[in-house]
Amino acid sequence: MIMSSFSPQQIRSHLNALIEPPRKPSLPQLFLGGACNPTTWRQEKAIPVLEQEKIPYYNPQVEEWSPELIALEREAKERSFLLLFVFDPNLTRGLASLVEVAYLAALGRRLVIVRPNIKKLRVMATGNRISRIEAKCIAEAFQWLDGIRLPNVSVFDTLEEALIYLKLQYLSRGKRKKRHSSTGFNVSRYTKTPKRTNASALQDAKYAQIRLLEAYKFLPSLPLVISDFTPDVYCGGDTQFCENGHSNKTWVIPRRTRRSFKLTLSIQSLCREFYFYISKDNLWLVDQMEAAFAIGSGKKVTLCIEYLSDDTRSQNSSGYSSLASTPQDTFQPPPTSANTDLPCVLPTHPPYPHLACPANLALSPTAIKDHNRSRAYLKSLAEETNNAVLGHPLRGLRDLM
Repeated sequence: MIMSSFSPQQIRSHLNALIEPPRKPSLPQLFLGGACNPTTWRQEKAIPVLEQEKIPYYNPQVEEWSPELIALEREAKERSFLLLFVFDPNLTRGLASLVEVAYLAALGRRLVIVRPNIKKLRVMATGNRISRIEAKCIAEAFQWLDGIRLPNVSVFDTLEEALIYLKLQYLSRGKRKKRHSSTGFNVSRYTKTPKRTNASALQDAKYAQIRLLEAYKFLPSLPLVISDFTPDVYCGGDTQFCENGHSNKTWVIPRRTRRSFKLTLSIQSLCREFYFYISKDNLWLVDQMEAAFAIGSGKKVTLCIEYLSDDTRSQNSSGYSSLASTPQDTFQPPPTSANTDLPCVLPTHPPYPHLACPANLALSPTAIKDHNRSRAYLKSLAEETNNAVLGHPLRGLRDLM
């Protein structure tokens, strides 16, 4: 006689599994991304249309935030066939959302972006008047966004136009063969990049170069850059080097006047590594977006990020960052003492004087939180993808390992 090694509870559980019908796979959904509070476009405009058209969606905007929402939101992004980002600088700056969009665009995720007409951009945010410098910073960020016309990114002037497009895309999703992203990126998972080993370093570098070139080659009308050498490092932000020693690396620093985004992007496509010094003396957001784009493209990126004065502290809420569900300790800037007396060989001269942050510029507490939020998001992004984040600016390329 053969004795069963299974308990009655195990046998009952097994039988129930056989009887219970398999669960239907969840339908692909639309992710309603971007800054949450105090925006109301989700409840007032988008959700009524989506429910009428029976389009499943995920809304990250909640009344009370909890840490469990982080995992739920990340899973929702992975399962979403499209991600909708709506920007309204008249209500909130949405700086971290702009950095996130740049990263997702490089990954090859399908994005639908609604952004205001730059020519009609007002200088109001959250009920408080913002400075001319901040308004210029936001306007140039949207100009950069208009310039990365990738096949996986669609940009609209109004939410109504975007919703019509989303309806057509959702209804036609079953009639088209599933295609991989034309930028060649993995769009199905959001995972940490495994650490490189010596055996796979060359292969990883080659793959990263292909990914970046694939992303950049869809940018229209890029100026043709003809050169006999390929720069090793692109140095962005407030980077200044004074090479007193020998360095076997070639590097390029953008000129210190207003630059052409098209020319900059074509030069970046040739570079092997990136170094960005995001100083506390500059409000230039495009550098952060370019860094996020390079990270999403699989390039090796080194960052040095300084925060603005942290006299005010953010409260946990669903609108804390572009991730909409982020705890305070993750995106909380370090104490002010950690941001001063940084060792730097040369005095800081912001490369973009029209966007420099003068000492007498009084930023509101909301502005400080918004600018620190985008920097903290970029820092977290670099750490998750195993890119280096330095505690002080580089003295020279010989210090870049």
